[in-house]
Formats: sequence, structure tokens, C-alpha cells
Amino acid sequence: MDEKRSDIVAADRFMRLVGWLQNIFSVVPLVLMCFIVLVSVIMRYALKIPFTWGEEAARYLMIFAAMLAIGMGVREKAHLGVTIFTDLMPKKLRFVVTGFAQLISLGIYLCLTYLSWQFITAQYKFGQFSAALKLPMYLVYGMLLLGFGFSCIESFYVFYRDFIRRKPLDATEEII
Repeated sequence: MDEKRSDIVAADRFMRLVGWLQNIFSVVPLVLMCFIVLVSVIMRYALKIPFTWGEEAARYLMIFAAMLAIGMGVREKAHLGVTIFTDLMPKKLRFVVTGFAQLISLGIYLCLTYLSWQFITAQYKFGQFSAALKLPMYLVYGMLLLGFGFSCIESFYVFYRDFIRRKPLDATEEII
């Protein structure tokens, strides 16, 4: 029993690290995006100097933060869902249906992770670059892999926590 408890603690610690990384890697791009947009506006309207790459950089930073937020939404169970039917079900049936829905979500995230990997490798072979920043597009599309990969990890952990370990997160409990 003591070994099982240490595995649970290790999994919780790992997920706290994953959550912390997601939080950091989603806040930093948003701050940079705001700074770049502010500088772009000042340079364009006050100084009359074109800031050609600012819009593209801000767009990619926003996409990067949004892709990481997908996994954060999975962790917090904050994604949009229709619960009108499950709320009407008996508690045991609701438990089964919710578990099945989470398994389907995990399968979809796994599929999207695999497809994003295929897409990135195709972009790598194609050798396309972004217009203003001249970044390789496979790096830009790598945001998909990162976002869906974190979503897979979070979705698996939420399923494990709620249905295998049977210790769902309370509404007042903070994950990170």
C-alpha cells in the first residue's frame, strides 16, 4: 500500500510540474504579445515607422498560448459541455457515461496529436517559411503538437484521477 501511495504522490507531483509549465508557457507569450502589439502601435502611429514583423509575431504568440490553454482547460474541466442529459441520470449511470466521454476525449486528443505530428513532418519536408519572421513553418505548427500533447497528458491524468483512483477534484481544490 505504501508503494501505491508513493506512485500516486509521484503522479501528482509530475502533473503539478506539467501544469506549472503550461501556466508559464502560456503567460509568457501573452505578455510578449501585448508588448509587441504596444510597440507596433507606437511605431506605426506615433513614430510613423513600419513594424513589419510585429503582427505576425503577435499572431503566433497568441496561437501558442491558446494551444497550451487547451490542456489547461482539460485539467480544470473547463471546456464547454452539455450536461443536461447526464444530470438527469442516476449517479452510477452518470459515472459510467462521464467516464466513457472522457475516454472518447482522450482518444480524440491522441488522434489530433498523431495528426499534428504527421502535419509537422510534412511541413519540415516542404521547407516553407513564414512571411515576415522567416521562421520555418514546422516550428510554427509545432504549437499544435505541443497543445494536443499536453491535452493528452492532462486528459489521461483526469481520467486516472476521477475513475481509476476515484478521487475527483473538488470545486474548491486548486490544482496548481
